[in-house]
Amino acid sequence: MLSSREFQRWERQAAARTPSHAWLWTVAVAAALAGWVYHGIDHGDPTTRWLVVAVAGFALAFLRAPTHFFWRSDATLLARLPIAGHVLFDSGLRRSLLDASRYALVLIGGAAPLLATDAHATLPYLAIGAALVAMAAGAGPAACVGAGTLVTQDRARQLLAGSAPATAPTAVLGGLPGFVAAIAIVLVIGCAGSLDGGSAELPWPLVAAALATVGVGSALVARQAWAVHMPAMLRDVTTLDRQQLATLQILPAAPLHRLLAPAMSPAAARLLDVRSRLMSRRYPMASVAGALAFVILLVLAIWPRVDLSLFVTTVVSSAVYAVMLARRLRQAPTAVPRLERALGITEDVQRSAHTAWVQTWWWLFVGVPGGIAAARANQPAIAVGILAVATLLTIMAPRRQSQPA
Repeated sequence: MLSSREFQRWERQAAARTPSHAWLWTVAVAAALAGWVYHGIDHGDPTTRWLVVAVAGFALAFLRAPTHFFWRSDATLLARLPIAGHVLFDSGLRRSLLDASRYALVLIGGAAPLLATDAHATLPYLAIGAALVAMAAGAGPAACVGAGTLVTQDRARQLLAGSAPATAPTAVLGGLPGFVAAIAIVLVIGCAGSLDGGSAELPWPLVAAALATVGVGSALVARQAWAVHMPAMLRDVTTLDRQQLATLQILPAAPLHRLLAPAMSPAAARLLDVRSRLMSRRYPMASVAGALAFVILLVLAIWPRVDLSLFVTTVVSSAVYAVMLARRLRQAPTAVPRLERALGITEDVQRSAHTAWVQTWWWLFVGVPGGIAAARANQPAIAVGILAVATLLTIMAPRRQSQPA
């Protein structure tokens, strides 16, 4: 049976066949954050800009944990192989640690202007950043695997039900990490006032220590208590995914997607219908993340004075997430590239359907409330420009991601 070291060597060999530029993008994002913190566009506090981006980056890194354990591209293959639970857990943990290390690099790069200006005053912010990195690296995997145990325990009941549940059984894989991440974010917001020496309901040293302890401790506990059940979790999750996708014919597509169908070609409309059903089943967190962005932008739209730092962070984070969704539109189980090519589904049809899906998500959750918030900003031209660039990015993403694999 493979050991963790042997499995890691196999993963490296597989990754070498598809070179990634993730670290180059990480350096670019860190440099962009440094420029944003140093110059800004809202004449606000640079530390506030850095903290807002740190919280947004933490949410993205934390919520990626399920993709490292259960929704990875090789999940179906791994579920069929006799691999020990701790080997599978270690593999997902390494991927989460890699995400956390990139997140840490972005935070350090973004904090460079703060360290050059006043290193002593920046240390509390870096401590909170380090605690968030520990949470993303440790508590994210722990929450994900803990949710996997709930899915496994609920499997028999769902299979005996004999019909498709209203909520996907595996939705808890995203829901529980989202709940834990929300608690961490609330704690950081609660101690924000004390980071610059002011008063707050929670002192930052206590919050930083608690988050770091939970991050490291939860990973150790999860490996000891739940890692042994990873093979069963992975098998149950992949089985339930297939069961859920098999009941798509009784689920309607999203209303907005049905409204768009008459304006599209018949082939693109049919593909959009299928993608709409699949994405609502397979990635329920897309609606949750979109609703969160909608609420933030709606609050900014009715606020007397729009906080441009929070606006920019929300729009940019939403654009990054939209690019991730565009990528998922062409990956299994949402798409089966070889089968679709055999059926004659052309690249143009895929681009049309994927662009329609992403743009529906974007304008519903970000574009409309973001436009109102941008118009009310103290620098509307800059806010509208940022929203326009982000919108262009979401338009181009499906066109680049629809290339055949």
